[in-house]
Amino acid sequence: MEKSVHNLDRKAKLLLFKGGVKRLEKTLKSFPQKMWTFKPRKSNWSIHEILWHLADAETYTYIRLRYCVAEPGTAISSWDQEKWAVKSDYLRHDARQALGIIRVMRDANFEMVQELPAKTWKHGIRHAEFGIPTLEWWMGHIAWHMDHHIGQMEKRFQEWKNRE
Repeated sequence: MEKSVHNLDRKAKLLLFKGGVKRLEKTLKSFPQKMWTFKPRKSNWSIHEILWHLADAETYTYIRLRYCVAEPGTAISSWDQEKWAVKSDYLRHDARQALGIIRVMRDANFEMVQELPAKTWKHGIRHAEFGIPTLEWWMGHIAWHMDHHIGQMEKRFQEWKNRE
């Protein structure tokens, strides 16, 4: 799906991006909260941990998008999501707080980008993993990222239901 997201026009990317939180909240309502910390294997993230990962990702998106707008060409660092999950001890923190962070950051990110001039969407930043992605690319990637993890949550729920 990620590649197909990048083929969408800007308006469609914005709609997908904007609707991410609603899709996430709708999905979360279908899972009993008692299973949010379920992990079929130690190496898998629980729904709770995925929420904190999405909160971190949305916060980092806030920075990336602003660099694209204000300081195009700037080199930004990658982040090791596994280290962040372990060192931040995601399970120790309130999952509802993560959801609140996701909501606030997604709203702020959408508000900033929705009215940008077309030329700004071509601004890029230097990234060790992705090369020099543009603001347009980031919007597609982040929209895909939310849905990718919603799918991961749905898989975790099925694994929980099918456990012995």
